[in-house]
Amino acid sequence: VIQETPDEVLVYDLNTNKAHCLNQTAAFVWRACDGTKSVGEINRLLEKEFRGNVKEEMVWLAIDLLNKDNLLEENIKTEF
Repeated sequence: VIQETPDEVLVYDLNTNKAHCLNQTAAFVWRACDGTKSVGEINRLLEKEFRGNVKEEMVWLAIDLLNKDNLLEENIKTEF
């Protein structure tokens, strides 16, 4: 179950009965992880969205956290 607000996304996992609150950056990365984009592409989209330089490590960190919370269909091997 997904509830979106302007500043965050609330994801309720029906399998684990846990709620996850994603900030703007994590929500952006979560939406972008659709299986068609590389981390570099997601990073460029994030920079465009937030109009500034974003280190690729931020994308990797978001992916790592999404992996840990089982919010991706498949775990992505991270650099951490």
